[in-house]
Amino acid sequence: MFADVAWAIWGMQNKMAIEKKFPSSPADTIYIGVSFLQNWKKLLKEEDWEIVGRGSYAVVNW
Repeated sequence: MFADVAWAIWGMQNKMAIEKKFPSSPADTIYIGVSFLQNWKKLLKEEDWEIVGRGSYAVVNW
């Protein structure tokens, strides 16, 4: 989960530095990280889906 948020931050940093596009809200970066997490969830074993689902749900509700 940390890796997804870190990747979202890295991507947002690159977008700001290279394309000069800035997020409208800091929460946008978190939502991008959660989106990455939900996409990667499909590649995990079924028994790990619930753990990842609870983690992403906790981040969104935070």
